Amino acid sequence: MKHFYFWIVIAIMLVGSITISCSSTGSDSVYGVWKEYRADDPSDDYLISQLRFNQDGTGTFTLLDGGSVRSKYSFYWEMDAMGNITTNNMDGSSSTFRFYNGLITENSAFGSIVYKKKTLF
Repeated sequence: MKHFYFWIVIAIMLVGSITISCSSTGSDSVYGVWKEYRADDPSDDYLISQLRFNQDGTGTFTLLDGGSVRSKYSFYWEMDAMGNITTNNMDGSSSTFRFYNGLITENSAFGSIVYKKKTLF
């Protein structure tokens, strides 16, 4: 009977480790491409921003103008345990974002900007 419990515990730990390793790149992960979301008019693609967070701590900010790239710059980023993301831009400036509940938000002079993760399809 002890062997049975041993194998049950091993199976539970294995399933748990697979779940944890898969979730680090899933929808609950900051890694990937995030597109600005406009609740008032989702079809508006004029001056939409997009963020890319890479696993190596680098990223890009892209400003799109009707689907074409208007400007793009690179940054380094880090996230604390509370979901606060700090980007350090190549020009020496920095920005702060918040990763919470599957969204990334940024407080700006124009209000709150919300980013949703872009899907592959």
